[in-house]
Parts: sequence; structure tokens; C-alpha cells
Amino acid sequence: MQRRAALNLVMSLMGLVSAGCQSRRSGVPELRIIAYDYGYLMPSHVPAGLVRITLRNVGHDVHEATIARFTNDRGTAALYRDSIRAGVDFPSFAEDVGGVRLTMPGDSGGVWLRLRPGHYIVACWKGDHLSRGMVHDLFVDPPDAPRVDPPAASGEIVLTDYAYTISDTLRAGEQVIHVTNRGREEHEADIVRLSSPAALAEYMAWMDSAQVGLPPAMPVGGVGDLLPGAEAWMRLRLEPGRYALLCQVPSTSHGGRPHYKLGMVHEFVVADRGRLSSDQRTN
Repeated sequence: MQRRAALNLVMSLMGLVSAGCQSRRSGVPELRIIAYDYGYLMPSHVPAGLVRITLRNVGHDVHEATIARFTNDRGTAALYRDSIRAGVDFPSFAEDVGGVRLTMPGDSGGVWLRLRPGHYIVACWKGDHLSRGMVHDLFVDPPDAPRVDPPAASGEIVLTDYAYTISDTLRAGEQVIHVTNRGREEHEADIVRLSSPAALAEYMAWMDSAQVGLPPAMPVGGVGDLLPGAEAWMRLRLEPGRYALLCQVPSTSHGGRPHYKLGMVHEFVVADRGRLSSDQRTN
């Protein structure tokens, strides 16, 4: 019954997806993705170049829309899913390019990415969602419009091995954050709001387990795995309070340990009146 209700809701949102990539904001194509339990409703094609990717979660579980590009002409969503089921974290025939990270039920998130022509997939890595088939083919076609500029960013997050550097201009309210990977490994930027002093430890324990159900700290935005040198722009809305940045990417040089176990965790506070509090630390 829950699945039928979710599918009925998805079908009622067909009008949103039928616009697909036709929407243009400042000349930027928009790829609209609706996530449900456990699949996507989305177009299969988008033009190359800068693309605004919007994820809306209509399911009862946390979902995401991470994106990978196939590096040969044999890749498919089914082959990618089967590789993950076989325990391969980084299939040799695909490379990560970013995406929208964990989004709570009823919430939405968005990022801007530059996509080259080619065959991609959109996938959800939360728990066992990808293995259950939450993966969708995406074809990026040659561009149909002149190159456009990214959105103006009010803040900056830099990813390195294994730390974050964030600007002091993160503030309460809606904003666009520029995210750059300057490390030698892939990295991501998950942002969660911490409701108690114990919430960060509880969240990391949840990540170490099977990630069943909703997390003990609330995801509020994030950018999926970025290759070294890659960049993205993230839409973010922050309320006053304490937050943490975390990277779950498995390390390629430390036995596959997730980066948050190598120190890639950063707490910060958003103050009532707009600027990042000096009360911040890196773990």
C-alpha cells in the first residue's frame, strides 16, 4: 500500500518532470529528478554544459541522486548495479561527477554541474538502495545553447585529503556555495544539522551500520563524489544551529576506510545574525 501511494504521488508529479530539461533559468538547463521508494522519475536526456540538477524526495526514506559517467560504450545502469552488488565501490568503467546528496523525505536539494556529452547514471547510495535497483540511465547530448556562467556563490567549501576548508560567509538562509576538490582522491561534502551534542557520534555510528531508516542527524544538503580538480555549486538553506560536514567516500590508499574515519569531519555553527561562528573545529 505504501508503494502504491508513493507511485500515485509520483504520477501526480508527472507534469514537473515532463518539463524535463526544458526549463531555463538564466540560460541553464534544469534536470528535474523525483526520487521515490525505490526509484526515480526523471528525463533520460539533458544537454551538455552547465546543468542545474534538482532532486525532490517524495519517498518515506532518505534518498540522493549521485551521478557517474561511463568511460566506455559498454556501460549501463544494470551493469553498474551488478558491479555494486558484487562489492565493487569504484567500477572501472565509470567515473563519479557529483550530484545531490542525502535528502530527507519531503525535502529537495540542488546542485549545478558541468556535464560532458556521454552516457551517465543517476544512483542512490543510501543503504542498499542502489542494490535494490535505484539507478537510472542518463544521456548527456551535445549542447544546444551557448556556454553559460555558473550561479554567483556567496561562500566556498574546499575539499582536500582529508579535511574541509570553509569560508566565513556561510550564513542563515538560502545561498549558493561553490565546492572544489583540491585533493588527490575523490571527495564529497555532506552537510547535516546536529540537534544534540551526541548527534554527530550517533550519525557516524548510523553510517557504520546498515543505514536503516532515517538518520539521527538531519541532512540539509550536499555534493556527491567529485574527482580531483572538479567543482560544483550547491544550493543550501541553513537555519541557525550546529552542523557538520562529512565525507563517506572509501579511501583508495587506506584500505577502503571511509574518509570521515580519516579525519574528514568538520563541525561549524551558523549564528543567528548571519555569519559563521568562530566556534568551529575539525575532528
